[in-house]
Amino acid sequence: MNGKRLHPGLLGTFLLVVSTLFGVHSVLDYSRAMGEARHQSKEILTQSSYTVHAEISRLMDTVRIFFALTERGIRSGRLDFARPATANDFFVPFLAVTPSITSVNYGDSNGNGYLILNTGNGWKNRIRNIATPGEVTWISFAKDGRQTERSIARDTYDPRIRPWYRDASGRREIQWGVPYIFRTTGDLGITASMAIQPTPPGTTERIIGADIMLKDLSRFLAGINLRRDAAIRIIDEQGYLLASSAATAFARQLGPAAAPPQISSPTFALYRDIVGKYHSCHADFFTIRSQGEAYFVKVAPYRLDNGKILLTVLTIPEQSFLNEFMAKFYRNLLLFILFLLLMTVYFLVRYIIPVKRLTRYAGAFRIDRPSLPLPVNRHDEIGILSATINGMIATIRDNAAALRRSEDHYRTLVENVGSIILRWECSGTITFINEYGARFFGYRQDELVGRSIFDTIVPSNDSHGKDLHGMIADICAYPDRYRSNQNENMARDGRRVWINWANVAVCDEFGTPTEILSVGNDVTERVSAERQIRLLNDQLEERIRQRTMAYEASNRELEAFSYSVSHDLRAPLRHIDGFSRILLEDFASEIPPEGRGYLERISKGVRRMGMLIDDLLELSRVTREELRPATVDLSAMAREIIDELRAAAPDRRVDVTIADGLTVEGDPTLLRIALFNLLENAWKYTSHNDSATMSFAIETLDGIPAYCIRDNGVGFDIRYANKLFLPFQRLHSSDEFEGTGIGLATVQRIIARHGGTIRATGEVGGGAAFCFTLSSPGR
Repeated sequence: MNGKRLHPGLLGTFLLVVSTLFGVHSVLDYSRAMGEARHQSKEILTQSSYTVHAEISRLMDTVRIFFALTERGIRSGRLDFARPATANDFFVPFLAVTPSITSVNYGDSNGNGYLILNTGNGWKNRIRNIATPGEVTWISFAKDGRQTERSIARDTYDPRIRPWYRDASGRREIQWGVPYIFRTTGDLGITASMAIQPTPPGTTERIIGADIMLKDLSRFLAGINLRRDAAIRIIDEQGYLLASSAATAFARQLGPAAAPPQISSPTFALYRDIVGKYHSCHADFFTIRSQGEAYFVKVAPYRLDNGKILLTVLTIPEQSFLNEFMAKFYRNLLLFILFLLLMTVYFLVRYIIPVKRLTRYAGAFRIDRPSLPLPVNRHDEIGILSATINGMIATIRDNAAALRRSEDHYRTLVENVGSIILRWECSGTITFINEYGARFFGYRQDELVGRSIFDTIVPSNDSHGKDLHGMIADICAYPDRYRSNQNENMARDGRRVWINWANVAVCDEFGTPTEILSVGNDVTERVSAERQIRLLNDQLEERIRQRTMAYEASNRELEAFSYSVSHDLRAPLRHIDGFSRILLEDFASEIPPEGRGYLERISKGVRRMGMLIDDLLELSRVTREELRPATVDLSAMAREIIDELRAAAPDRRVDVTIADGLTVEGDPTLLRIALFNLLENAWKYTSHNDSATMSFAIETLDGIPAYCIRDNGVGFDIRYANKLFLPFQRLHSSDEFEGTGIGLATVQRIIARHGGTIRATGEVGGGAAFCFTLSSPGR
């Protein structure tokens, strides 16, 4: 980059950033200003609407007071419209102090009428008496009460057909009529009327009407302290304009021949739009654009006595606030331009020219060419930058030297490492191979670089027929799948070797693999050893299969033997037992006592032989039967067994204690057989003890939970404890205690199949204890 391109780039960037910041500031300032304008307008207009409503309420209170006084005067008798003089005496003082009410009308259901009018210079009466139909009497008098004129005129005036009369007829609340123009003054007015309760009830209906001039209301609106361009209008629900803060201009639109102004007139299109939006959006403050200009608008409704709604509409043009903002904006813009000029000069002198010199120096720098350092004769940013560039150049030279040393070290490492380092393009072209790798395959480096890996070090297919060329294409297409792979390669002399490769993809700027860096190690011997191990495993599996077959055959033979024992041996025993019983029962008288003893011993031996066969079959079954693990409640199982033993020997009294919550995982059927044998042994060997006790609880033996059955029976000599669990080994004779010597052997095999152990302790005459542990079934 040269100086001519640097100068406008740095300065232009500064100007662009500052201009952008000024633009953003202006936009934010505009948004803030208009937000403040909206908030300020809402506050001003809302406060003003309260003032307007206070004035309307004052006017309404005046009208209410007027009607209340009128009704009180009628009830007290001070006011009698049949005697106009009393009416004048009653109304004149009130009208004199209430300029807003210009006249009072009276009419009854008979057609009698009365009017008192404030003419400004005095008062004027119009009296209609039904006694003289078609005539009205006009009476004028001065402010001091002197009558100045009296005349009778032909007139068909009838108060009953006037709007103010019809509006109030039959209603006790104040009724507000439609605005009208006073024919004498051209001012805008409105009539409030109300029916006076008959006194006494049932007499003639009487209606009082008060004519109110709205000019004073417009003057009041004009006197409210608002912004110069703000406006207030009062509009009734029929669209009539009742008052305006532009009192003078509003008055010019009126006159004796004019009609009451309405918002339907093109002159008041803005207010027609405002009322329409107010009724559609139901918001009392909003912004509206009408006739090309935007306004902030506040609409405040006011409800009259008869439910009629007056809308106080207050407006401020947005343009007034925008003019203030633009004046401020142009002032800020002028200051901003002056600031830019000063900063441009400052940047040229302070930064641009010195940076231009630094750029020329940097452009002439070469690592392999000596150069003088930059002069540092300033202590500002440029001086610091010059010193930094000098240090950077020195660092670059040091780093370049270190890089050359690192490259030398890397080259030495790559060339002498005991691994194949290979770099190849996705087309298959070899771009680099270290010397070890080339020598491993039987080539020189220059013989492989530039050649394809196909048919040089990668054969078309390996020894098992796998497509290696397709695998190479897959490595480039899906490098993440081949971060590590093992495949067969070939050397120059045709030898097949197995290499374990670690692959890393080298990608372009779009993430597409262009080259693959592969690091490989020879694993030919390991692969051969693995093959040998697989062969040995296959042979071992064959031996296991053959032994399994032999074991299954042995089981079948054992099952056949069990069947033979169960059926072939039992039949002769049943014959011996049967014939012995026949001899004892049928020929008892012919057999001497010694012979009967022999026959009883034969029957007893047959029964013992049957029990022995049953126990042997049970021992065989528990050894071969498949385990079906489940959760077993040993406590509940032990109680069931004890109940069975008590039922078989109801005369025995044995104190049995069984702990609660002894729950294990195991085969419920086999565990019941084991528990039954152990409890039956304890029950049997305590039979000679009148105070026999038995217990079943969990204890800890050598740090392992064990389930122990203890009794206070005859016990045994601990020296022969190892014989207890062998088949047919008994420590007590069958004459003393019945049994076959198979039960504890069966228990030991069931416990062993559940991965546990069983041990026995005892002493002669001191009882015995059998404790067993359980692990997972089948271990």
